[in-house]
Amino acid sequence: LRWKMGLISTTEWEQPYRGFGRTVDFPTPDELAQFNYAAGRLGTAGSTQELTFGPVINVLNSNPNWMRKGAYLVLIIVSDEEEQTWNVSTDQFIANMAGRLDGNAGRFAAFGVFGPESNHKNQKFDEVVRKTGGKVYDIASNDFGTLLAQLGQDLVLRTSVVVPEIMLDQV
Repeated sequence: LRWKMGLISTTEWEQPYRGFGRTVDFPTPDELAQFNYAAGRLGTAGSTQELTFGPVINVLNSNPNWMRKGAYLVLIIVSDEEEQTWNVSTDQFIANMAGRLDGNAGRFAAFGVFGPESNHKNQKFDEVVRKTGGKVYDIASNDFGTLLAQLGQDLVLRTSVVVPEIMLDQV
């Protein structure tokens, strides 16, 4: 897979931690180290509100050339609280993402990684996951590593579509 990744916070005023100003994409030689460093900086000292829809929209608006033409957009939400972007409904969020994908909502999927105690809080998250055909994973699972591997397989299956054209890197 050719991929590009970004890491943002649920705090609206924080800058992206990785992947927009400093791209993490295939074939970045040290992508795992870069991601681990960025994830280690991502903390718990941000806003008391958990916002995902607003920050995702804002970072994509600020980086309009970040997504490749014809690409899939997969959002992996890791949270222990509910989505609190008050002025964006789930349907509006999905429509916004589809608009960035030439109107093709089928190329957008959301996956959730939540703790078991937060399941009753994640109505908007659960709705965006369900409506986009994603899955929810339990962060407290005894076999969380296996679940992460399954998430990776789900992403490959979701984005690996045989198309009747071959894209060349050069003329």
